[in-house]
Amino acid sequence: MHLLQKAIMITCLATSVLSLPNSHNTGKRSSGEKKIEHVVLLSFDGLHQSDVDAYVKANPSSAIATLLKTSVEFDNAQTSKPSDSFPGLIAQVTGGSPKTTGVFYDVSYDRTFFDPGSNCTGTPGAVTAYDETIDFNSTALVTSINPANLPKTLKNGQCVEVTPHEFLKVNTIFEVAKKNGFFTAWTDKHPAYDIVNGPSGQGVDDLYTPEINGINTVEPDIQVYDTLHLNAILNWLKGVSSTGKSIPVPGILGGNFQVISVSEKDSAGGYLDTVGQQPSDELKKALDFCLNYT
Repeated sequence: MHLLQKAIMITCLATSVLSLPNSHNTGKRSSGEKKIEHVVLLSFDGLHQSDVDAYVKANPSSAIATLLKTSVEFDNAQTSKPSDSFPGLIAQVTGGSPKTTGVFYDVSYDRTFFDPGSNCTGTPGAVTAYDETIDFNSTALVTSINPANLPKTLKNGQCVEVTPHEFLKVNTIFEVAKKNGFFTAWTDKHPAYDIVNGPSGQGVDDLYTPEINGINTVEPDIQVYDTLHLNAILNWLKGVSSTGKSIPVPGILGGNFQVISVSEKDSAGGYLDTVGQQPSDELKKALDFCLNYT
């Protein structure tokens, strides 16, 4: 049983998806309408609309094909510009573009910041790196953010570090859920994904971020890494935290998966044609892992 099938099965055991107002919501519920209480957000790096279309056509009984039969599919959506896991995820959890979120890329530049360790002296202007380089140990699977590696800014006359969540200029869906009494959980590839906490720093109750550079980022090791994320999500849906403690089933939960992206970039992976219609054997395995049954 592969990633998406497992997530779909366990989600069906939970009580559906978080209720949020929309343009068609009159504020009343029909007697037969199920209340939506839980949202699972799965983010697959490198997965294109063309990949989904081709996969469903070739695998009509796959988990993704089954899911799409009872889903609303937005097939004319666009990713962030630039597109990568960091700005892409920020777009998903905020609804904002880099212009509004203030986050162009995981490594960019801010004219008002100062370099790490500078004590805010000298001419302002510093690289804002929110990737594995801010870890205490970027080659360890279990690590955390080293404040000494963070850019600095002057705040009320004091020189302070700027954490990832403080770099974000807008709130996140996790913060909205928290304000409405929901438990929240997310898993991603670097401790720098603290950014999903939002400006409050409190958006995600259980943030699980094993460092992806702590393993071999090639197949099949990357599947093992993604399985860490999957297991965390499955445990949350059972009411178990990333540390094994009892928790409420989160109102919003989910995580990022890297195997497709890694397989696209690997020398033995990618596509066999120039239009992205013929995946290599390595990429086929990655797509199967994410989208299909065993």
